[in-house]
Amino acid sequence: MTQFIVMMLGLGVAVPTLHERGVNSIVLSIGAAVGLVGVHLLIGAIGRLLPVRCRHCGGHSTFRGFGWWPFIYRYACQQCEQEMRFEVTG
Repeated sequence: MTQFIVMMLGLGVAVPTLHERGVNSIVLSIGAAVGLVGVHLLIGAIGRLLPVRCRHCGGHSTFRGFGWWPFIYRYACQQCEQEMRFEVTG
């Protein structure tokens, strides 16, 4: 949730400011899309680096991706093969 709020605040300040300074709307749209994908990839990389233990057996779990970005993170246990979902709520 925090990632989403920070991203919206950043875009809410940057886009109108740059638009008033004469930056083309198409360039701003492409930049916003690239920024969104960049944040998504960064959170995914951090998710792969964080050590997460399985709730069921206590084994090491690996990051499997996003459920509904950025609010649900999916992890799979390497030992018992259970999939865990961590949901971030506001």
